[in-house]
Amino acid sequence: EVAEEDGFILIYPQGTRLDGDPHWNTSLPGGDNKSSADDYGFVGAMLDDLSLNYAIDSSRVYAAGYSNGGDFTYTLACFLSDKITAIASVSGLMWEGTVRDCEVTHPTTVLTIHGTGDRTRPYDGWEEYMLSIEQSISFWNDQNNITEAPTVTNIQDGGTNILRYDYFGGDGGSIQRHYKVIGGGHI
Repeated sequence: EVAEEDGFILIYPQGTRLDGDPHWNTSLPGGDNKSSADDYGFVGAMLDDLSLNYAIDSSRVYAAGYSNGGDFTYTLACFLSDKITAIASVSGLMWEGTVRDCEVTHPTTVLTIHGTGDRTRPYDGWEEYMLSIEQSISFWNDQNNITEAPTVTNIQDGGTNILRYDYFGGDGGSIQRHYKVIGGGHI
């Protein structure tokens, strides 16, 4: 209903099943993937097809995801940078391999929401596996040439303490916003 009212196209693809659960491959195609699904090829082809059939503003294509889907948004921003404008990752982390092979072609606004008590995707990452949230923020700030210290806002919501970090001044007007949910889990 919101998409109809505000005039945007909303798509929400489902990852393929692996051991009964949907997933996204967050590595480039090759031996390190969890399955043989070519998720980058799928998303790229899906966006190409939609652009042929609908009036898509290619400068306003956003990807959002939760958990493994949040991980996938980071890699989409790197490996499909020519098609993805900005991302939002909820309870997701950025893989070490993504950083190593990332080829960002434009300033990319990034929104992250992550709980400090998340045990599935720990806030501090997994050494030599997944970056901490702070390392991811630093990576995207570097990509966007954001050098200013963040503006920090404390938000109290129903007994939940949230710190919002706003990083401004990036190339092309890009920003980074992070919601740090104190004690928040994998939700």
